[in-house]
Amino acid sequence: MRSDDLELPELLRLDPPPPQEPITELHPLVIVAHEPAGDWSAASEAQPSFCHSDDNHSLWIAPNELRLSIGSVGHFRIVGGQRIGWCRAHPRVNPSELRTYLLGSAFGALLIQRGLLVLHGNALEREGQAIVCLGASGAGKSTLACALMGQGWSLLADDLVAVTPEGMVLPGIPRIKLWEDAMRSFGWSPEQAIPVASDIAKYLMPAIHLRPAQAPARLAQLYLLQREPWNGISPLRRRAIGSEKVAMAELLNQLYRPSFVQGLGYQGSSFMALAQVMRQAPLTTLAIPDTIADLIEALTTTDLLSCEPESPQPSFDSNV
Repeated sequence: MRSDDLELPELLRLDPPPPQEPITELHPLVIVAHEPAGDWSAASEAQPSFCHSDDNHSLWIAPNELRLSIGSVGHFRIVGGQRIGWCRAHPRVNPSELRTYLLGSAFGALLIQRGLLVLHGNALEREGQAIVCLGASGAGKSTLACALMGQGWSLLADDLVAVTPEGMVLPGIPRIKLWEDAMRSFGWSPEQAIPVASDIAKYLMPAIHLRPAQAPARLAQLYLLQREPWNGISPLRRRAIGSEKVAMAELLNQLYRPSFVQGLGYQGSSFMALAQVMRQAPLTTLAIPDTIADLIEALTTTDLLSCEPESPQPSFDSNV
């Protein structure tokens, strides 16, 4: 990625090669550039396939192009999986808040345009193998990732998890967002962290505590997180999902920004990619404790790479 107009400190800086050396290994290049949003109406003659707007944001999608406006933050235009244009909603927008959406929704749209399967979760790596953790907001994905890094795991991706057709989980943006209470439970001070946005008590995990992975890892386990009281003795409870139809429905709910997938016309390819992923790593539920202290203790007796799930949960699929 090349960004001349906006610093992206979350990403590793890649020094350019000497002028006499070829740069074929850097192609294709993703350009991130400031663009006046007022020029976008004439930038494309394509007719939108999806439009939505409310009081806070608007979404405009055409084949190969997506435009997203966040009312108080900025506007983003993603084209062909190779370019992200952006502009602030007003001059006082904090760069950190702008990057939250640029490296989140805008970058997610770019990955979808590039034909990757993108899941809304996080991924961690150990010994060259990856686990991907999915679940609703508040299910504990970020706290589980922080606890695992404390036990030697490396962070592959958070929020955006890109999986190749070969079942490799790609390294993503090395950052984790935590609510204030979770920050304090891990012993970190929110006052010394970067806020995600000005109106919510959510912060970026201090970089000093991150253990980023820098190479793709083969998908080994696919978990759907659920909250459950912990008995204080046994490993974390895992249950297989007995019905492939139910498992696929759950996974379809875990796609990153389903409206992006639909508007860009990637429903069919995403379905086929999920089916391939399920053959490699069937979806399994993972029950995690409500408190961070219990979670850290439970992980000492749980091997998330190799432990076998319990019997499948009862299926309520009417076709079974």
